[in-house]
Amino acid sequence: ELLAAAKSPLIIAGNGIRVAGAEDALFDFAERAQLPVVTTPAGKGTFPEDHPLALGLMGPFGHESAIAAVGGADLIIALGTKLGTSDSANYNPAMINPAKQTLIQIDIDPLNLSWTQPIDVPVNGDLADALPRLVQLVAPTASAALESVAKLRATHGYFNRDFSSTPGNFSARDAVRVLSEELPADTVITCDAGENRLYMLRDFQSKRGGTVLQPNGGGGMGYAVPAAASAAYNFPGRSAVAVCGDGGMAMTLHGLITAVELGLKMTVVVLDNTILGWVYHGQKNRIIASEFKDFDYTAIAQAIGCNASSTHGVDEFRAAVVNSISHPGVSVIVAHTSKDDRYQEMMSSLSVGDPYAVGGDDE
Repeated sequence: ELLAAAKSPLIIAGNGIRVAGAEDALFDFAERAQLPVVTTPAGKGTFPEDHPLALGLMGPFGHESAIAAVGGADLIIALGTKLGTSDSANYNPAMINPAKQTLIQIDIDPLNLSWTQPIDVPVNGDLADALPRLVQLVAPTASAALESVAKLRATHGYFNRDFSSTPGNFSARDAVRVLSEELPADTVITCDAGENRLYMLRDFQSKRGGTVLQPNGGGGMGYAVPAAASAAYNFPGRSAVAVCGDGGMAMTLHGLITAVELGLKMTVVVLDNTILGWVYHGQKNRIIASEFKDFDYTAIAQAIGCNASSTHGVDEFRAAVVNSISHPGVSVIVAHTSKDDRYQEMMSSLSVGDPYAVGGDDE
């Protein structure tokens, strides 16, 4: 009844969808009910972002199309998410406002229900069971959702950032766009912590059948390489690609040794700008302990036994990515990227000032 009465309903998909293995059920539910889909940062990849009902990522580094859609919704169906601070941009009422919106939440953990927001209809259940039931309960719907989504994308932009690299100035965001264009749809992408993860969240467009994994919670560095090795070991028929910064690479070089010893097929992309990006750009003019020497990760990877290449621009990087897809072993692609890419450029309209900078907004 709530769904039938709503004028602008939408789905927020969280990591609980992935944990439940309910991606296909989410896809079927969204298509049958004709509901726009927004994902939380942790939920990225649970719904294909190239689908005409997709609006991308919400949160402090989210897509403006998603933020506008959530803020304009009168009914929100939150699936597998506690709607925490990184989802709601610190509970910004411009996006989620229980006083003006009806909230339905389905989660397997009863502690997540109404934990961060007052929920009108809390449902404690396994999404692997609940979503197929919803698919059966909802009649096929003809709605204006497709038109609405298309309008929001056109108004706010949607994965259409232009390439910005120039000779000697290779943008990490351009490298991520190349990955989005060239990798097979069912690739298992593993992200690391730091600015590099934000580039992936904003600029990598997930496809159906693909998986995007990242270090949630505390966001520990050094996650991407061992996670990709695990994916390569457990899903040998799918491409496994780790994306990390040079800081994260330094923490997990031993992961390359393990991958070579196991004979795994996987690719590691190192966005090497010789800094801890999030720390460096947050320090602004007070730089301390956030810069590295220009270590030769290509030579290190080759010494370990990887197929390694050093790239300095879009075309060179694209060629290396295409080559890695067919290479039978471990490939390492070092992208020598610019320090000019900054997390501040990806902060959404909901982020007031720069809460991540050293000393806060006054610096």
